Amino acid sequence: DARFDTLRAALAIAGAFPITVDRADAVEWLPAQLAVPHSGLATVVMHSVFWQYLSPNAQASIVASLAAAGARAAPDAPLAWVRLEPSESGRSLELRRTLWPGDEETVLAKAGFHAGPVTWLA
Repeated sequence: DARFDTLRAALAIAGAFPITVDRADAVEWLPAQLAVPHSGLATVVMHSVFWQYLSPNAQASIVASLAAAGARAAPDAPLAWVRLEPSESGRSLELRRTLWPGDEETVLAKAGFHAGPVTWLA
């Protein structure tokens, strides 16, 4: 199956990099990670097919954490929120990016589910 081949390739790439995985609730974990902007670095918060599993309260908390961090972002320490989530119709996925400073949201692409076709818009 092509999806297993893609997974195996991704795991091989990931295995080449030393990473740490934190096991935590996003609502509690994210504010601490975004507490201080880092000059000379862009901070990217990324998730994929995750949002629908959160309660409305959890979603609101995460949005508030991102907005607070966005207010602290600077041109030399920008913040990007990148997410691949179902569109409002639920028939496709949308890749969206919100960038701070500026609070600028852009739909970058539309995609099918399960490695379906991708249409770049941006």
